[in-house]
Amino acid sequence: MKDYKEKFRSFVKDYPIILSTTTSLSYSLSRLYPIDYLIIDESSQVDIAKAAICFNYCKNVVVVGDSMQLTHIVSNSEKADSIYDKYKINPALDYTKYNILTSLKELYGASIPTILLREHYRCNPQIIHFCNQKFYEDKLLIMTTLEHKEPFTLIETRDGDYSKNINERQIEATYRYIQDHFQKDFSQVGVISPFRNHANELQKRLSSINPLIEADTIHKFQGREKDTIIYNFVTAQENDFTDNPNLINVAVSRAINNFVVLQPQNMPLSHGTNLGDLVRYIKYNTSKENETECHRYNSIFDILYDPKYIERYAPKYDSHDGSEAEKIFEDMLINEILPSHTSFNNIRFIREYKLRDLVKDIDQFEENEQQFMRNNSRLDFLLFNKIDRIPILVIEVDGVSYHNNPIQQRRDRLKDNILSKIEVPILRLATDGLNEKEKTCEVLLKSMEGKS
Repeated sequence: MKDYKEKFRSFVKDYPIILSTTTSLSYSLSRLYPIDYLIIDESSQVDIAKAAICFNYCKNVVVVGDSMQLTHIVSNSEKADSIYDKYKINPALDYTKYNILTSLKELYGASIPTILLREHYRCNPQIIHFCNQKFYEDKLLIMTTLEHKEPFTLIETRDGDYSKNINERQIEATYRYIQDHFQKDFSQVGVISPFRNHANELQKRLSSINPLIEADTIHKFQGREKDTIIYNFVTAQENDFTDNPNLINVAVSRAINNFVVLQPQNMPLSHGTNLGDLVRYIKYNTSKENETECHRYNSIFDILYDPKYIERYAPKYDSHDGSEAEKIFEDMLINEILPSHTSFNNIRFIREYKLRDLVKDIDQFEENEQQFMRNNSRLDFLLFNKIDRIPILVIEVDGVSYHNNPIQQRRDRLKDNILSKIEVPILRLATDGLNEKEKTCEVLLKSMEGKS
């Protein structure tokens, strides 16, 4: 390790093939002995600056990549733009707009030797046929066979709040779909999203099913494959980012046999857009049975997003206290959740219970927590055993816009910490979530175990 660069000619006789990242190559080779061939794989993600450094260490370059796949992510492009303008650099050398593959094509055009690898061996024919039609001008030769006649499933989710690029309803629908359709080999399920925030929340939620389920951004899945890919659109907005052809091409072509799409129900599906054409293609090639999965994943809070809610539903809840969402959940708790299981026969609940009354010794808490309790903080629902009055579970109904407020988020954390210290579980139901009945029953049963 100390002197192999000085004896590089001898070294490569024993190790004729060297694997490296573009960043590490310059530290690993000797400039005195350039290698014969540098092969850059996944070149659409290699920027010009890193590639140029690597070029210093070789006699010939083979660039392998797909210009219809995702390019590298650029930061601080404004500074780069000013440099290119100042020195009048050839636009084809702009690393913010070109990767090494597209740059070479732009610089040399037809004069550079090019081979198109046309044969496709990964995806179900119906899956890759969309990419072939939409992005490759039907130039691909599809060599796979039709193992699954219907590789597509379309799940529509109701409107919700996705201002932070997180769609809780799609996360919950994905969770339920995987629970319903997979019992083993979770390593062959991949869940993808255009947005980092949403992918992080997906990974947290899905790890409770099995840690082998991978959820990540589409960028991170490039170059990989899974038997089943579940694609969360997250937002109904078609813009330059979400409708990027490279993004969608990569997303679709990660799936080997099954491609599941979760889309917001109100998406416009414009003709000619990539997202719109993808959903239209799936609908054209999918039976109604696989297209109506959405009806299995609903929320009691859906009516809050119905413009006719006030005239159709509000009068029903006039006699209740609390927010509209709390009134709706109270009805479900009384009429559907508690009667659904014999174990719940002795469970009762109190609305707007003072948190201070649940705590025996307030002095054990920090000053800010004590102040929070003295300020009359209340619990939306406190569920308890009617026999011995032991608290079982706290349920909070979180209106999305209200609980996205930083001040309210701080209060929520205080409440969660206090309940944790007195060992009372809490379940938070967001109004942009799904399957509140199933979720409540699951948590309630678990909370009842070993309570004494």
